[in-house]
Amino acid sequence: MKMILLSVLFSLVFVACNPKEDDLTIVTNTFLPHLPLSDTIIAGDENGMIVNTYNKVVQCYPTKTGILYIDPFNYGNSNYNLEMLCVGKPLGGSFGPEVYIDAFGKIGGEIMYDTIFTSKKVYIYYDSIKWKKMVKGTVIKTGCFRFYPDDSIRIRESNIVKVYKEGEMIFKNSGFISGKINLTASQGSINPYIGYKGDTVILESNHWDTDCHKLPDEGTFYFAILLPDQNYPIENEKLGWLKFRINSDNKLELVSSAIQK
Repeated sequence: MKMILLSVLFSLVFVACNPKEDDLTIVTNTFLPHLPLSDTIIAGDENGMIVNTYNKVVQCYPTKTGILYIDPFNYGNSNYNLEMLCVGKPLGGSFGPEVYIDAFGKIGGEIMYDTIFTSKKVYIYYDSIKWKKMVKGTVIKTGCFRFYPDDSIRIRESNIVKVYKEGEMIFKNSGFISGKINLTASQGSINPYIGYKGDTVILESNHWDTDCHKLPDEGTFYFAILLPDQNYPIENEKLGWLKFRINSDNKLELVSSAIQK
């Protein structure tokens, strides 16, 4: 599995908005007669699982991709890759943290439809040092919260990786996505300088706030995975989980992986 993320992302304010905190439902010790045992696991439960420990910090730098090699089936060859992608520049470009498991696997995810508030404000001031001209700038903020009464409203659709808590049930039919999946529901850009218009410097600064779906800002959490054992046919997919934590240095750390025996 491969992976890396914007360092800013893990400066961390990663919790869902209050209206959406109930997205995760804890299910423990629930009798589910309609599902075979092999189709359910519990996040953090090591019973009946092959467990591998990594304790690897996910390093993230703008415009770089970081790859974590993992060996969930414990073959000793790190046969899956986890990619964490960080793209973005401090001055220009865009950022969109993503997670990707190589072509052989899937990550638990869901399509999220969010009500997004967007505020657009224009500011003008006279710069007496750098340009010695009038400066006109635009700030656009987008997120779960209404910043101003006149904010506009729109619906945003995103493929979001599902974050599990310890003790939460993972179902084989609960939704797994291949390819790149967003770690948060937001993307954004900063374009600090546009040009001149007459005697005015035109700036535009667009900020897409990540207020909606985020990673926890402390403690441990889990991603669900669905992997074929590469030594067997693809129909032999196994459920598993990846355990992450935010460590004392505010860094994201892959703690361990587990896959069904």
